[in-house]
Amino acid sequence: MNRFLLIKLSSLGDVVHCFPILRAIKKHNPESHISWLIDDRFLELAQCSSAVDDLFLFYRDRWARPTRLFQTIGDCLDLRKKMKESKFDVAIDLQGLLRSGMVGWFSGARRRIGFPNGREGSRFFYNTSLPVPEGDVHAIDRYLSVLEHLEIPYDGTVDYGIELPQEAQEKVDLAWPKNNEKELWVTINPNARWSSKRWPEEKFARLAYEVIERTGSRVFFIGTGKDRMRVARIRMKTEKLTGDLTGRLSIPELFAFLGRTDLLITNDSGPMHMAAAIGTPVVAIFGPTNPSRTGPYSENHRIVRKDIECSPCYFRKCPIGHNCMKELEPEEVLEQVVDFLTVQQKRVISTDV
Repeated sequence: MNRFLLIKLSSLGDVVHCFPILRAIKKHNPESHISWLIDDRFLELAQCSSAVDDLFLFYRDRWARPTRLFQTIGDCLDLRKKMKESKFDVAIDLQGLLRSGMVGWFSGARRRIGFPNGREGSRFFYNTSLPVPEGDVHAIDRYLSVLEHLEIPYDGTVDYGIELPQEAQEKVDLAWPKNNEKELWVTINPNARWSSKRWPEEKFARLAYEVIERTGSRVFFIGTGKDRMRVARIRMKTEKLTGDLTGRLSIPELFAFLGRTDLLITNDSGPMHMAAAIGTPVVAIFGPTNPSRTGPYSENHRIVRKDIECSPCYFRKCPIGHNCMKELEPEEVLEQVVDFLTVQQKRVISTDV
C-alpha cells in the first residue's frame, strides 16, 4: 500500500488535526505517495504539511451555486478521472459525510477506510470500518487510531511535520521584529466560527488591558478579514496600544507569527490548534465544547472554563443566555496567563490579580 488519499475537507482546526497521521504514514514509508482532498479555502494550510505530495481541491462555495450546475458536474467528473488515474491503494475518509464517502468510493481506491458513526450514510461507501474510540477521545488520537489498521507502528510521539515557505517566515521576521529577547509577546484571538464559542468582547478588552498592565507584554490581535469589526470594537475599549493583525496574515504567515509569540489567548478555534501544533503555549477559553475532545493537543496549555450543568452542549448558538461564557471573568483568565508566563518564561510578574 503505497498510494494514499486522505479525505478531510474542513475546517481549519480539523485540518490541522490530520497533520500527525499523515506525518506518521510518511515516516513509516518514505516512498509512499500521499494525496489530500481538501476544501480550496484551506489549500495554503494543507501545503504546510511536509508529508503531502499533491492536493485535490473541493470547491464547496463554487459548486454550491445552482447557476453553475453544469460546470460543477464537469468539475466533478474531471476530479473523478484524475483520482482514478492516481490508482490509490487506500482512501481514508476522516470527514465522515455523504460527499466524502462518495469521493472515496469513486476514487477507485481498493481499500476505503472510515468510522461507522459517520453522518449522512457515509459508512455505506467504506469496505473497512474502524472501531469508534470510546469516551472523550481527542480528535488527533481518534485519527491516529487508523494507523493500527494500516499496520503502521506508532510509538505515541505526535509529529505535525509542519513546513513553512521561506517567504512567510521572512515576512514575519521583517515586519514584526522583537525589540529584545526579554520582550514578551501575547497574542489574542477573540474569534470563533460559532457564536457560542466567543467570549464577550468587553471581557477580552478588559483582559487585554490587564495583560499589558500586569505583564508588560506587547499584545497583538489576530483574525480573518471577517473579524475586523469585532477586533476593532475590542481594541477601542482597551485604552492601550495593541497590534492589529486581523486580515493581514496568510495561513503560513500566521503559523510563523504564532511561532514567535510567547502565549496565545484564544477561544476554541482554528488558531488555537495551529499554536499547539507549532509549539506555542496556549490559554484557551472553553464553553459549549469539550476540551478533552477538541482542546489544544499539547502539554503546554491551560484551559479556562466554567463548570456549569449545560456545558458542553455543542450548540452553535446558545438558546438560554450563554452563561458558560458570560459567567467567566477576565480575572480568572488573567490568573492563568500570569501564572503561565511566570512558569514558562521564568519571569517575575505581578500576581496581584
